[in-house]
Amino acid sequence: MASSLNRDDAIIILVSILLPPIAVIMMKRPTEDVLINIVLTLFGWILGIVHALYLLYKKKQSWL
Repeated sequence: MASSLNRDDAIIILVSILLPPIAVIMMKRPTEDVLINIVLTLFGWILGIVHALYLLYKKKQSWL
């Protein structure tokens, strides 16, 4: 069964690309994930984006 992309996920993906740490906060992740994402974003924007999208993927997998 494939999981569908809803409106909330689309918004989080868009925010993940523009402001990765804000997207992690919107997903209500633990403080450690937010701090890791901030550091990764400071080292390289793409690293923060990948981390935020990975956390979204991991969250979607836990719902299955």
